[in-house]
Amino acid sequence: MSTIILFAFLGWRLGKRYDMAVHDSEKDALTDIYNRRYIMDAFPGLQNTADKRLEKLYIFLIDVDNFKSINDRLGHNIGDRILRQVARTLSSVVRRSGYVARWGGDEFLLIIPCTDESGMKLLQNHLQRTIHGCIDDKTVQVSCSFGHAVYPDEGEHLYDLISIADCRMYHHKKQSRHTTERITQTLIQLQSAKR
Repeated sequence: MSTIILFAFLGWRLGKRYDMAVHDSEKDALTDIYNRRYIMDAFPGLQNTADKRLEKLYIFLIDVDNFKSINDRLGHNIGDRILRQVARTLSSVVRRSGYVARWGGDEFLLIIPCTDESGMKLLQNHLQRTIHGCIDDKTVQVSCSFGHAVYPDEGEHLYDLISIADCRMYHHKKQSRHTTERITQTLIQLQSAKR
């Protein structure tokens, strides 16, 4: 009887270790969302499913704006907390309809199957508003830049799609920076005119 209990315990213990190893190989340690390796392995299956259902895959690349400055000014603990909160926010918005991954550093990747392009634009706007309000420390202003690409319309390979999304993301970031600079210049001019 004790041998059966011993084997049962060893089986349970090995099963737990296997589950932990699988979790660690698929999930990002800081944010507990999928990691790059998992997405690379899963993407061919997502393509097959999308093709069978006649769906498109929308790939969003999301970058936390001025993240290095946040880390430098406020410390890595605050930076890590921001990354975790952004990851939770993205996961809560996407829920079960897509995949959220930490692509690297302060970049996140979303893959969402969809047939409606206007729905994706609404989702992107919703994500931008939600991320802006997701940080519980009001002394830190957090915004993100977004870029997207569409499978199969704009490419077949994940890295090609990410390259397209990356270019769009940096274009978005550049536009946002110019808008912020224009607003700042206008405020300075208004303040000078009041004097």
